[in-house]
Amino acid sequence: MKFRMKRIAAALLCMALLCGAMSVCVFAADKYDGYPLAQADTLKGKIVILDAGHGIENSGGAEGYVESEFALAEVLFVKQNLENRGAVVYLTRSTENDVYTYARMSYANNLALDEVVKKYLAQLESGNTDAQKNLDEITGLQAELQTVIDDHSRDTLYYNTPYSMSSPIKDVLRRVFEYENTPEVYENMLFISIHSNADDTGAADGTTVYYMSNSFADSQNYYTNYSNEQRKINLATWLGEAVSEAGGFRNRGLALNDFYMIREHNIPGALIETAFHSNAGDRAKLADETCRKRIANAITFAIEDYFAYYMASETITPEPEITPEPTPEITKAPELVYTADLDADGSVTSADALAVLKHAAHLELLEGRALEEADVNRDGAVDSRDALMILQYVAKLIPVENEDIYEFPVVTEAPETETPETEAPGTETPETETPGTETPETEAPETETPETETPETADSQPETPEMDEISAPAA
Repeated sequence: MKFRMKRIAAALLCMALLCGAMSVCVFAADKYDGYPLAQADTLKGKIVILDAGHGIENSGGAEGYVESEFALAEVLFVKQNLENRGAVVYLTRSTENDVYTYARMSYANNLALDEVVKKYLAQLESGNTDAQKNLDEITGLQAELQTVIDDHSRDTLYYNTPYSMSSPIKDVLRRVFEYENTPEVYENMLFISIHSNADDTGAADGTTVYYMSNSFADSQNYYTNYSNEQRKINLATWLGEAVSEAGGFRNRGLALNDFYMIREHNIPGALIETAFHSNAGDRAKLADETCRKRIANAITFAIEDYFAYYMASETITPEPEITPEPTPEITKAPELVYTADLDADGSVTSADALAVLKHAAHLELLEGRALEEADVNRDGAVDSRDALMILQYVAKLIPVENEDIYEFPVVTEAPETETPETEAPGTETPETETPGTETPETEAPETETPETETPETADSQPETPEMDEISAPAA
């Protein structure tokens, strides 16, 4: 009898364990059921940029769970819901392939600038001719951000990477942030990055939502003019409450941080750590499709609540119009910045001329893009003539009106009588600019090398690391 009772007790225990395992992702019927959500116009005219964290080559996970797969699946569920509600949805990645971090940021910023363009086009059509200056500047900004999408080695020109708390924001991105602080963006757009969390112990659990604020200590030297902090706080609050309730997770609340997905744009947004995949209980739910769809419904509801709240209760004071900055980096054709910019520091300087001379002397050979751009006069050779042309450009001996030309104008030097004139640049201006003196004769390289190197000595120390930075992306 005692043996029989033990068998019954063991069977009951097994059944209890089995039922517990089966009920991990069983939820009581509530508003988060019923994916996908029904068609409606609650988000008509709104734009949501969804970021699926990580990618196949840069993903976390545990016990067979892969964060990048979860994030993408979750984003696709949310996308379907948002579109059913009338929103326009953009994805920073739509497959398991990686998309470079700052390419995602450039893509998001350019989408925001597309909305700002509509504002100035409307002003132009209503007779405000000054709006054309803003349109021209925005076109230049978007073109420069596009270079990051096309070639991620350009990201250091515009973004805080490698990350440094002491580095100030780059001018181009600062202007982008200023343009994004407009109702066309903050009343109609959101950026949401979806992840799952992890810790080393496996004990941590629950939902955390991060946002970016001017009060975050680590960003005080970077940028302190982010807009719409209260919008971000409200969005993060509603996302955290909805996701934790829908998934049965602990709500860990909000947190400030400067993750690049919320640092490198000025669009209202948040980064959601839905739960901890390092925690067995959270991970079981995240791996279950029913739970994922409930999370997608929760995110959609939070977004609907966010837009409904601001449409119903907040009166926005229009931001002042932005006066375009006539900075060379913005008003020139974008390609000009990189023509002869051998060290890719965003400007053409005497350091680039020194790099040409070192190459001509076989001291430090240039490669790839730098080698192609070093042939300034496009004669098929990289020699001291190219270095001299760069120095003439830096010294403004090449006429300013020629700066809008994609390539440097071919400027030839006068015969031997010009040799000492590089020491007094002011005397060369009429001679190098006179069309009649542009003859094909060439001067001996031996005399040019010391002349062009003389003004370079003051700059020689910082030039070596700049050349090292060129070779790294090429590798």
